Amino acid sequence: MSDGVRTLRACNEGHVLRYPEALDDRANVEEVDLAFCSYCPCRTVYLVVISPGEGARVAAVGGPQLFEWLEEQDWPRSTYVGHDGSMFLYRMVPSPLDLILAFE
Repeated sequence: MSDGVRTLRACNEGHVLRYPEALDDRANVEEVDLAFCSYCPCRTVYLVVISPGEGARVAAVGGPQLFEWLEEQDWPRSTYVGHDGSMFLYRMVPSPLDLILAFE
């Protein structure tokens, strides 16, 4: 897996969210959706989902409650550890339907 960094535009201010490129690789190889939350410098929280073959997209926008919501899910938890020791927490989404139903 690569130790590179991917970016995803977060807001109209031009801020970007950063995440390990290895998560794209994992989503594609294991054919599983991965989810994580990230703060934008604008103090907005973004729930990001990485889908196999599609890459990353913003699934929801809000405040700290998005972190709480993700923590409440019983989805498998994982941590990516970079070569420099940096850690990045994320969840494996058992079914894309879980996300659709959560935000209807």
